[in-house]
Amino acid sequence: MLVLLLLVGGLIGCQEEVSSKATVRVRNLQLIQRSGGSRYVQGEVYNGGEKPVPYVEIEISLFDAKNRKVETLRVDVRDIPPGKAKAFRKVIDSDKDIQGARIRRILIF
Repeated sequence: MLVLLLLVGGLIGCQEEVSSKATVRVRNLQLIQRSGGSRYVQGEVYNGGEKPVPYVEIEISLFDAKNRKVETLRVDVRDIPPGKAKAFRKVIDSDKDIQGARIRRILIF
């Protein structure tokens, strides 16, 4: 099994994360905080290649108001067809003051 490790770093929002070695991108990363207190990150993984991507693990760093890393979140996305995107959403299960998120690493299997 071939594992490709990509290191990326970007800001939350509409910025895309692009690998120079692969055609997989994380797009539209958002940190959502609901008025009821629930929080989650969401976005989509786009496969710009010609072959299906069976499995992607995204590592997301979560930051407090002073831009200090306080948590790490891992998101698994499976079976991304070529030329297509697959949405993801992951609930943040933490009591810490989380105010931002950034892609830290993408693993493509």
